[in-house]
Amino acid sequence: MAQFYTGDQDMVSAFAHGETHPGTTRYIEDMIAQPTYAIGAASQQLMQQTGELYERFMGSQAVRRIRAAGRQIASHWQRNEILPLETTGSLQTAPVKMQRWLMAEPSIRSLYHKRQCDGYSDSYVDAAPGFIGAEHEDYQRVMNGIVVENPNASEHEWSTTEYLHDLPEDEREFIFEEQFDILRSWHTLAEAVMAKDDDPTSRWNAEL
Repeated sequence: MAQFYTGDQDMVSAFAHGETHPGTTRYIEDMIAQPTYAIGAASQQLMQQTGELYERFMGSQAVRRIRAAGRQIASHWQRNEILPLETTGSLQTAPVKMQRWLMAEPSIRSLYHKRQCDGYSDSYVDAAPGFIGAEHEDYQRVMNGIVVENPNASEHEWSTTEYLHDLPEDEREFIFEEQFDILRSWHTLAEAVMAKDDDPTSRWNAEL
């Protein structure tokens, strides 16, 4: 079956031509940055247009499009199931079945409520807006029975919480391996949030 990936013309161009060699990039950047006081108005306009075209097709946004397109194509072979996602790229192309549980991670969910991340905007639907952490049922489902350290204890103190839910007929409780896979993915999410670089919930590799 044919597979289609959506994006604008700039992304198609960027993906078709690939990333530019760093040496070439630096040379063009230096040329554009040279003083222009000695050239005429027409030449200045040409240099300005050259700079705009360079940024459009070889600048940071173009590189982001290349990386995003590659990740989307690679994700075609990814199964739609609970699985550990341990890179920003794999988070960005997370299976739909994982997205609900990824968006229960408190740090990314907080950004989502502030509209500071994409939050899988083309596929994720927030069924509990305003709820974060222990107040959020999806968080409870992931953390059910998980042993955690009490951050307020003077010494190492561990505890576990059992959450009871009436699940829909088409859902079941997680097995431990699934919880562990989600928690590993949460760790990668939290690291991406702290790095404040690529948005781990953006299939277009946007910035946080």
